[in-house]
Amino acid sequence: MRTGVNLHSCVRSFTESVASIAGRCVLILSLIELEPLPNKREQVLELLQFSVERVRTQAGCLETGIYEDLQKNGVLVYLERWNSEEELHQHIQSKLYLGVLNAMELGVGLPKVSFHSVSETSSMELIESLREVAY
Repeated sequence: MRTGVNLHSCVRSFTESVASIAGRCVLILSLIELEPLPNKREQVLELLQFSVERVRTQAGCLETGIYEDLQKNGVLVYLERWNSEEELHQHIQSKLYLGVLNAMELGVGLPKVSFHSVSETSSMELIESLREVAY
């Protein structure tokens, strides 16, 4: 698990290297935020780590990881970055996704699940160009 990084940094690191393709989604981000039950944290981490190790080898998976949200004590963030919606959908329908679902069941309340279609990405060049204009 990666610690010492907030959620916004994680999303930025996943998207910085992606080039924009005009009018077309270039990647899908899957984010799951969950707070494990107090006595289930290690079990949740084991389930998610099991998924990370196997999902990375799946066709269409560009990256996956487990993070801790430093602004929300105890909240884990599970991220997957996919090449296409179709490949993400196949993954969600697979047996491999059961580990993620089982981890979500060991959380306090409902997890926050979101899927993001990214069609354009900027990097340091945007910051540099905007900072040049400001000064």
